[in-house]
Amino acid sequence: MKNRNILLKVLPELNKESPDPYFIGKYLLQHHEILRDVLNISTPKIENMLDAALSAGALGGKITGSGGGGCMFAYAPNNTQIVAEAIERAGGKSFIISSGKGASFG
Repeated sequence: MKNRNILLKVLPELNKESPDPYFIGKYLLQHHEILRDVLNISTPKIENMLDAALSAGALGGKITGSGGGGCMFAYAPNNTQIVAEAIERAGGKSFIISSGKGASFG
């Protein structure tokens, strides 16, 4: 329910032409905290990488994937290279990606 409530709060922001990156980052972290603290889905390595990313300027981030704590992402719309390097120094492998509009048909 808590994760659903976060989604319902953030969805209108995500649908804006120019969403507020600080708003999005804040709620990504809240979602991660629920996964970590309530559902016990995180690892020390994920926490170290996320802490490093946030210290380097990421606005948010969270564990992702289907379990086991192998992947996380950091939301860093401005400091992408610096954040990627911080994740690498914390023992992770970083990939810089960007979002798109998704699939479209004809």
